Amino acid sequence: MTADALTRLFQDAAAKGAGRLTEATGSLWKTDAVEASREPVPFSAQFAGTAKDQFGSHFAIPGATFLVVFPAQSGYLVAACFTREHEESFGKVTDVVLKSLAEVANIMLQPLVGHLASAWKTPVIISSPKMQAASQKELLDSALKRFSEQGMVAAAYLLKLSSPDLFSECAVLVLLDASISGLAL
Repeated sequence: MTADALTRLFQDAAAKGAGRLTEATGSLWKTDAVEASREPVPFSAQFAGTAKDQFGSHFAIPGATFLVVFPAQSGYLVAACFTREHEESFGKVTDVVLKSLAEVANIMLQPLVGHLASAWKTPVIISSPKMQAASQKELLDSALKRFSEQGMVAAAYLLKLSSPDLFSECAVLVLLDASISGLAL
């Protein structure tokens, strides 16, 4: 697969993810950007923050790692929208925000991963989310560490989404190895 074809694939996948975020929150979400990187430490400038003000959901499939990131304020708003109809039943549940964001990230990634599986003509089962409240830098380091257990990063994509009505944003970092990206190292 060429780098341009892979970028178009992620643009389509980002649109599907934005649609699912719209359904989950009741507020319109859109794709702001899809950026590609083949750097050894991709998107280090965008993930340079050291304040522990981010919520990250880590997911994996063979050959790829996904990190869904919500800044704290966005995370709280998304979690509140997602749980508002069932708020009274969460009284005894600890870490409602983290658990809600894990589920929202899972809902958002399912059609995205399904779209990729269709394009790659292979079945894909995504892992359950591993949540982390941390800084941008710590989230990137964790994603790279998890990915390094699989191999070398051949390509990375950063999908940026936002909801103007909800005053929220979300980013999805995707790390791919050469076998799944089809790109030569």
